Amino acid sequence: LLREYGVTVLFEKENIDTAYMSSELLLALSGAQAQEESLSISKNMRWSAERRMKSGTYLSSSTPYGYELKDGAFHIVESEAEIVRLIFKSFLSGMGKKAIADMLGEMGAPKRFGYETWRINTVGYILTNERYIGDALFQKKYTTDTLPFVKKRNRGEKAQYYVEGTNPPIIPKEDFEAAQELIRQSRITERSRPVSRPLTRKIHCPCGAVYTSISVNGKPYWGCKTHDLDSKKCSARRLPEK
Repeated sequence: LLREYGVTVLFEKENIDTAYMSSELLLALSGAQAQEESLSISKNMRWSAERRMKSGTYLSSSTPYGYELKDGAFHIVESEAEIVRLIFKSFLSGMGKKAIADMLGEMGAPKRFGYETWRINTVGYILTNERYIGDALFQKKYTTDTLPFVKKRNRGEKAQYYVEGTNPPIIPKEDFEAAQELIRQSRITERSRPVSRPLTRKIHCPCGAVYTSISVNGKPYWGCKTHDLDSKKCSARRLPEK
């Protein structure tokens, strides 16, 4: 690709200059060797990380909302921890994830990673993260063994390791378990509820998005996908299925 643009490359380590190459064989052989070296290094790093997961000493480079990494350990960020407690309290009192996200946005709750709004999936992730009771489930995701390396969600392809007491808790265990039971019940209700398939992708919002089927207090509704993600971008109201 670079040659097509008139650009040559000098590989200093291998002493290969593509400006003077009459054949690509040398570069191909060197590239294959470099790829094998990269795979070997990656394999060794994964083996080391898995050993630390098994022993419970693995330390993630990123911290979940409510924590910060100091001196090789997780420490609670109280301003964010208060938001985590509010999310669990609101959910257990009957508020849905969408309502909680809207509430956090209206009150200007602190966010992370440059996000401008609170989203449903962010609230859902916090409600299901075992870190908030002081535990850790390692290897929720994994990286493929061959190039190009791709990160995937672990659906049983790799072993997972659940370690207790890895960090200070923010939420009581009873509250966390109660939230998981509510989520489990809502999923059962969602799967068992009949959906009007003829309406799928037939209801269009003026904003350009399609309406999707949702359940509110056990009743079927259809709502704009954009509105459910960010109510500021679309003010369309939900429609009862009836």
